[in-house]
Amino acid sequence: MKKYDVFISYRRSSYESANLIATRLKAAGYRVFFDLETMRSGPFNEQLFSVIEGCVDVVLVLPPDALDRCHNEEDWVRKEVLHAMKHKKNIIPILLNGFKWPEVMPKGMEQLAMYQSVAASIDFFDLAMERVESYLNSRKYTRARVAARWSAFVAMALIVLCCAAMLIFRTLAKPVCKQVVDHMSLKVCVADLLLADNKLLAEEWSKYDIENRDNEKIALCKNIVRNNIAEYLPSVEPTINLSAWQRFLLSLYGVHDTDVASVDIYLQSMYSEIGRNLDLVGQLITGKTILPSDYDMATKLFKVYQLNGESLYYTYLQIVNQLPDSSREGYYEVVAMFENMPDTGLGLNRIDYTKQVERRKSESERIMDTLKQSIDEVKDEIFVQEQQIDSMYRAMVDKYRANVKRLAINPEEEMGYNWYRITVQASALALSVEMRRDDLAAGDKPNPLTPQMVLVDMNRLLDDFSRYYSDVQYVDAARAFYRQMAEDNYMGGVLITQFAEGKTHDVYKVGDIIVEWNGERVKNLSQLQAAYAKSATGRVKLLRLEDAKLKPLTIPAPGREDIVGFLDLVN
Repeated sequence: MKKYDVFISYRRSSYESANLIATRLKAAGYRVFFDLETMRSGPFNEQLFSVIEGCVDVVLVLPPDALDRCHNEEDWVRKEVLHAMKHKKNIIPILLNGFKWPEVMPKGMEQLAMYQSVAASIDFFDLAMERVESYLNSRKYTRARVAARWSAFVAMALIVLCCAAMLIFRTLAKPVCKQVVDHMSLKVCVADLLLADNKLLAEEWSKYDIENRDNEKIALCKNIVRNNIAEYLPSVEPTINLSAWQRFLLSLYGVHDTDVASVDIYLQSMYSEIGRNLDLVGQLITGKTILPSDYDMATKLFKVYQLNGESLYYTYLQIVNQLPDSSREGYYEVVAMFENMPDTGLGLNRIDYTKQVERRKSESERIMDTLKQSIDEVKDEIFVQEQQIDSMYRAMVDKYRANVKRLAINPEEEMGYNWYRITVQASALALSVEMRRDDLAAGDKPNPLTPQMVLVDMNRLLDDFSRYYSDVQYVDAARAFYRQMAEDNYMGGVLITQFAEGKTHDVYKVGDIIVEWNGERVKNLSQLQAAYAKSATGRVKLLRLEDAKLKPLTIPAPGREDIVGFLDLVN
């Protein structure tokens, strides 16, 4: 089987981009496997897996929503990636415009987002491909090597010519170098301001009392920082665009446009991160509670932010240090202004600057790992709590079912006692409504004992009651009232069931439900009697069943309550 260096994994929707990447890598001298062109006959999976095992690098092209289908175990992109991870291949995700890492990664692919990735777009395709090549472990391959040798005279002439050309080109490169230093110096000034805002927010957060929840100071600080960073945006967004000629001149000093672009990328990332940190603080202080783990998470993110800012600074110094002193005017103008960057200046070698960057990256990754571990532990704890809650809910539903059976209407008992059974069921309905209200307010998992479930059992009791006592005229009104209870509209009232024998009432009707007396809520007969004792006159609010709906009605207290029969609706 033919030997390949790079395996291209892609979805058909990203064929054009994948083909362009494959073409570019082939032109650069890499042996690229691109299945639409190079697949041969034979078992499809065996050939693919064999090629992946033989390659050094795997380039994964990710258009928007590319990983959605990877939750399916038979998805080929999933199989290719998992096989590459299994054999520890150097995987380089290329993120096309619009792609975002999903919140829940496919099983087994959780670490994919941690690989070094490259954001690719049409405008910055060359830059993206240079970064891809810098991440490849494969070596460029040429079938034949130039074996001809020049004579000593020609070689010497070329050396002299090259030295002269180098001197000329380096002279021409100085304006470009100055332009680059000025551009990066402005970016690092903005980064220093962002670090100052991060420090301000971190210091205020360190004073925050999560017990007393005094949000005023931290909220004020958060607003100040948000207003500040809004002013920085015009200096964050522009990136430097160099022509091919300018890139060549810059390379004479060992600096590539990708190095300069890394400063822009760092700053744009810092700008986004401080926005996310502000959002996190806002969510925490407006939430119901702040757990110590939440507080610790925000504190660690402030520290990671400082480390990222220092990494940008050392990357900047490394580039400036390679450029001629005549181009460093922008650096000398701003270096004394930095208040939140390390004291290190120019003079170190490239390796030393790289070590400083790597040291901060390692520390940042360590903090993020501990943060991830803490989050995982909290998730495990939440899972255990949810299991306990589920068990408690099951026990609650079982107990409720047993109570419903005990509350069945018994025609051999007195009608009043059977109505008492209905009021006990109404109490269960009221409790389920309160639990639903609390769950919604807290954002908790909803209780399975829903008002709708209890209402179904309530209607069964009312059906049985109406069947055994067919002469009663108030069951329909009670049924309509309990529907309103299930919607959290009323939690109690007094039902008018009859009038004294041979007597009528000027205002009340059988089935009316009194819910207020002189502005006082009335939940049961005891409350109605207490309100009546205070004043027999005034205004009464009642609900009357009309056209199968309860309609509110407010009237002057009509008196003659002594001839009226009342029943509680809720125990």
